[in-house]
Amino acid sequence: MIVKRPWRFIRNWGGMGNLVDGDCTVAAYYHVLMALNVLNGSSFKKILYRLGFRVPGTKFALKEYTAYLATLGQKPGKTGVAPDGWLNWQKEQGNVLGWKYVEVPGQALSEQSLRTALDNFGGAILVGCLTSAAYNQMANPWVVNKGDVPNPNLGHAVAFLDYTDTDDRCVTWGKWHGMTIDFRELCFNGAFVFAHKNDPNAQEKLQLLAQP
Repeated sequence: MIVKRPWRFIRNWGGMGNLVDGDCTVAAYYHVLMALNVLNGSSFKKILYRLGFRVPGTKFALKEYTAYLATLGQKPGKTGVAPDGWLNWQKEQGNVLGWKYVEVPGQALSEQSLRTALDNFGGAILVGCLTSAAYNQMANPWVVNKGDVPNPNLGHAVAFLDYTDTDDRCVTWGKWHGMTIDFRELCFNGAFVFAHKNDPNAQEKLQLLAQP
């Protein structure tokens, strides 16, 4: 199944709270849902997104982030959220029907496996650690500079939604952000895909999730 990428219709992604709080996983999850909402929406909905309308929004994302942290005895702030825990909670709420960690047995996450996941699911939560230069300089696109290494204190998650022959593209901190393939391979070592209850292709995606 090849899912077309409808990102061009979305004008205002919103920070989903991640401009202040440490809810990058939550933000990435809802940015993927935004893309799927446009993909499966009517022509009228595409026009609304082009004008800056967005659902879900930051207020709702922060409400869910707060509710999930409460189950862990924590409060919003710089507290990060593990993708597997978040997706399991969404599954308990009846929103996510199934999810999977994308990996190639015995290998690092390859560009081909990542792109196949995107083609099949329309978006993925990409996880890893940024370099200090990438975090501090906010250059776009992210590139690998001499001596760059991932900073374990800069864990981050982004919504991986597009790619070209030379780079990968994501949404983070409310904006489109590019990265070279070597940067992605250096800094992002995992990806999560999921089937949502409102996705008309959910059953087909569940079958893909069941494959080894």
